[in-house]
Amino acid sequence: MTPKDFQQPHAIHQVIGTYEIPSHLSRQQFIELREALYRVYDLTMPAFRSGPRDALPEVRDAARSFLQLFPQVAEQPLLLYYQAAGREFFAWLRAIISA
Repeated sequence: MTPKDFQQPHAIHQVIGTYEIPSHLSRQQFIELREALYRVYDLTMPAFRSGPRDALPEVRDAARSFLQLFPQVAEQPLLLYYQAAGREFFAWLRAIISA
């Protein structure tokens, strides 16, 4: 796969940034946010895999949490790649919290 596969302008071996804990978070806060993100993955992924349908309230809550946590924990330089690779998943998350 290349950046073009994700509709990104970067060269194949181009360094696009570094992954660091955001300066407004302590190491412990970052770890707690990352663990919370992993917990909502556990709730959202099975529902996503089962296909489109009405989501249970706890899945909607998890989707809302995912969309809040992911940008805080994910590698900032790779966000556009995650969004391109997970286009269907992110669209599903937004759809179920709007339903």
